[in-house]
Amino acid sequence: MMKEIFPDVECILIDANLFVVLVIGFVGTRLWGGSPVESFDQSDFELLLATVGEFRRALTTPFIIAEVNSLLNTTGFARIQCRTALAEYVPALIEQYDESKALALLAGISQFGFSDMSIVQAARDNNAIVLSADGPLVQYLRGQGIASLHYRDWKNIASNLR
Repeated sequence: MMKEIFPDVECILIDANLFVVLVIGFVGTRLWGGSPVESFDQSDFELLLATVGEFRRALTTPFIIAEVNSLLNTTGFARIQCRTALAEYVPALIEQYDESKALALLAGISQFGFSDMSIVQAARDNNAIVLSADGPLVQYLRGQGIASLHYRDWKNIASNLR
């Protein structure tokens, strides 16, 4: 569905909060409703999994992986299972490395920080669409000419296409 709407993009990059939804979904349904996925459920996992699966390549950065790892630490007793699921999923991703000193020179660094600027750089370098639950980041990406979509909007579009 998304690939039909954005046929020119080559890969997808999902932000850390949505990446956590994927990892939690791989671990199991007992974690829905708890930290850090209190506003997500199994249907979100299924939509994200299907969306990422539309693309030949999924992209991430070390900053995103680190942020996901930190968020998974809040799952309490399940953090070991979550970290295992993350470790099993990471090899399927293309990981772009950008030095912090290069990201520090980007115009949005003060407003968005290193993790988000790594998203900007990776998406730009790889002609990726960014799927994010962060409204200000989505707006910034669009202003930079980078294909991006807020997850809430994607969820609405996807439900109308089914």
